[in-house]
Amino acid sequence: MLKIILGLTGVDRDINDFLDLNRAAIHLDISNRNLRPSTARPILKALQHQNCLSQLNMSSNFLQDEGVKYLSQTLITLRQLTLLDLSGNAITESGLEHLCSTMIKSSLPTDLKCLNLNCNPITSISLSHLSELCRCKSITSLSLTSCELLNVDAMEMLNTIKELEISYNHLSLNGFKTILRKLNPTIIERINLERCTEQTNVGECIVEFITSGCYTSLKELNLSGLKLNENEILDILRSLERCANLRYLDLSFQKELTFLSFKYLLLHMNNRNLNINLMGCRNLQKISNMFNVCRNHIDFTCHPCQVQLSMPKRNAEVNQRNDFIEKM
Repeated sequence: MLKIILGLTGVDRDINDFLDLNRAAIHLDISNRNLRPSTARPILKALQHQNCLSQLNMSSNFLQDEGVKYLSQTLITLRQLTLLDLSGNAITESGLEHLCSTMIKSSLPTDLKCLNLNCNPITSISLSHLSELCRCKSITSLSLTSCELLNVDAMEMLNTIKELEISYNHLSLNGFKTILRKLNPTIIERINLERCTEQTNVGECIVEFITSGCYTSLKELNLSGLKLNENEILDILRSLERCANLRYLDLSFQKELTFLSFKYLLLHMNNRNLNINLMGCRNLQKISNMFNVCRNHIDFTCHPCQVQLSMPKRNAEVNQRNDFIEKM
């Protein structure tokens, strides 16, 4: 297997000759090269019919909608391509529509499974085209971080999605509910909802999402920065007990998370290979009462794989920080 990272200093080099000598290339990384439509065009043309290519990373360039049109003509010739990373390319709804329609109409089969569109202003309008592409190509991993999404009404059922990243958007409460309802509970494995909404009262939606189906496949759940109160957090933790294969839970930067939730994690989610992220949960930095909370369970032994906590602030007294370390 050959992985190639192009250190392009310009497009004057003979890309065609380069690729002719490396027909066995499987992973091609052309990220962060300041490629614009005019400079990317000869490279994309040279990539056509690279039958061994399975991963193409063109992130952090400046393809824009014009460059995506050139890329579309190349993609339909890459029959073995499974991963495409277009994050950070200033692609809008127009470019994404062209990309999706071209690939859907193509008679040539493609194996695209992972699509990364992070940090592109595609907005909610483009989701109808994207959902059609996901359905036709059976995409299993979809990344839409910071894509200026407000609602997902145009998105159809995400029956094939196993990994969804939709963090750092501006979803309405209805949009938050809708995206969870469109997932297939029997196959979903990883969900990243970090700061995807500024709305409150989302805890009930998460509990409903978890309890509505058999989430035996769920391995990772990121709820970092969502505005959850203590009761919502406890309800979520209770519902997650049915997710036997959960391996990573991110509750970082939950301002309302207290020792009651921490105690619940230790008592009810022990003896599992579970990583728990509680960084930035300020209430847990005041650790003086923790052992009073758990005093009635001194014979209890928990075996979490890893729990991440924040230290008291740097400007805190040295004795307070040392006390924190000693008691933990």
